[in-house]
Amino acid sequence: MTQANNKEESNRVLFKNMVPINEIAAHVPYTPKTVRNWRAKGLYPWIFIKFGGRVFIDLNEIQKIIDEQKMKARKDAKRFDLN
Repeated sequence: MTQANNKEESNRVLFKNMVPINEIAAHVPYTPKTVRNWRAKGLYPWIFIKFGGRVFIDLNEIQKIIDEQKMKARKDAKRFDLN
């Protein structure tokens, strides 16, 4: 394997769970506009990675955010007897 192929394979592994912001709606229940607003406001900075002039989102990290929000909603529903 050449050095260029090694680098390409390394990038593929690095970006396996990364998608550009404009493709986020195909993977999670948020629009690109929502995710751009998060970035502009400095929310969840660890999910954003800028590479080659493009901003990518870590799908693993955004899934953790979704799971946390669901858990909080369940707790709130129990607290207010909304179940």
